[in-house]
Amino acid sequence: MWSPSTSLSSSTISNPLASPFQTTSYTVTVSTSFGCTDTASVIVTYDYFILSGIIDTLICPGNTIQLFVNGCSTCNYNWQPSGGLNDATIFNPSTSPTSEINYTVTATDISGCTNSFSTTINVDLTCYVVTMPSAFSPNNDGSNDYLHPLGKGVKTIEWSVYNRWGELVYSSGNFYDKWNGKFKNVDQPIGVYVWKLNATMTNGEQVQKEGNVILLR
Repeated sequence: MWSPSTSLSSSTISNPLASPFQTTSYTVTVSTSFGCTDTASVIVTYDYFILSGIIDTLICPGNTIQLFVNGCSTCNYNWQPSGGLNDATIFNPSTSPTSEINYTVTATDISGCTNSFSTTINVDLTCYVVTMPSAFSPNNDGSNDYLHPLGKGVKTIEWSVYNRWGELVYSSGNFYDKWNGKFKNVDQPIGVYVWKLNATMTNGEQVQKEGNVILLR
């Protein structure tokens, strides 16, 4: 008879399976038909570890981020998916995803016990974007009075505005400059204008765009 019987597959056989939730000392008592008894004990060590690691993180496309997990210094690691990782078998691999991805690492200790940890790397697809508004109204009402570039991750930019006859009415080499709707200090008429821009993004990407903007009053 095995005692305690908790977490044993059977307390009355010679070789039960033990699944304790803490380190437990089991004692077996053996009796013969002649009334003789003997006891023996065995300690089953509960080997359990808790993993923690990098929290869900937002990065720009192509940026490198180092994943990591803590909680077991002697474990073997297996990160999945492994594609894009510099090493899927270490506790702190690096990756440079271009879209959202969920990583799960499974750690296995020297006793064969395992535990897992997951994290999501979100990718901000607007990190390297530049464009222009579709309309503006330079009427000094404090709302949408200026035309200017919109976006993030712009390193350098050249942008210009042309009227319906193709005449250049404004140009700038500064992302933060704004056009007030004037040309030679004269308010320009309501209508459709053409904008063009050439930009270099902070990731090295070259962007050329053009489009229309409506001047309203």
